Amino acid sequence: MIWQDDPITETARARIAGHLMEDVPALCGNPALAAHGALAEAAQGVALYLDQIEVIPEELDLRQSRDLLAQALAASGEAALARRIRLFGNRIIYPATWIACGRETVWVLDTRQLMDPMDFGMELILFERIRIVLATFSDVWDATSGQGFLGLKGVETTAALLLGQAAAGRTTRNLTHEIRGWCARQLDHFQKQRAWQTTPAILTLLA
Repeated sequence: MIWQDDPITETARARIAGHLMEDVPALCGNPALAAHGALAEAAQGVALYLDQIEVIPEELDLRQSRDLLAQALAASGEAALARRIRLFGNRIIYPATWIACGRETVWVLDTRQLMDPMDFGMELILFERIRIVLATFSDVWDATSGQGFLGLKGVETTAALLLGQAAAGRTTRNLTHEIRGWCARQLDHFQKQRAWQTTPAILTLLA
């Protein structure tokens, strides 16, 4: 006898997979991900897993499902996409809008979340993390050929954490400028690499 799925279960799986395929492109600021084959396969895998452990929910827990999806993608060799989902899912990167910026989306990078208490004095580690993060989501500006904004959140706090409580205010401000300059150089690199007409403007956010 050949075992077949209950139609209700199949519908529940399809609902979960479909929800993930709507959620991730919107979450990550790239509608083209809706056609990403590996993402579609991973979404189906997450839905099947939730079914097999008998926890298909009435309301999808997005935090849990995104984490499962990232794990599945990383295991299948899609490490960059897995990292992207985690970055956006944990709001290390997120979109915002302000009247002063018109209709342009400001992509906010919360630098404080790139810090670990053990990173004291290790500026190069922070710079490398920023480089990787920017490379991971730089395609959000492809549609506008580089026009838009990068908002750096918590940069002064991040600099102070790196330098320690004994650091003078001027030293902290200098590191803040270095971080901003590093981001500008990375965006210049992406302009050449991705053939943008311009580069996103950088905003230092106080809140």
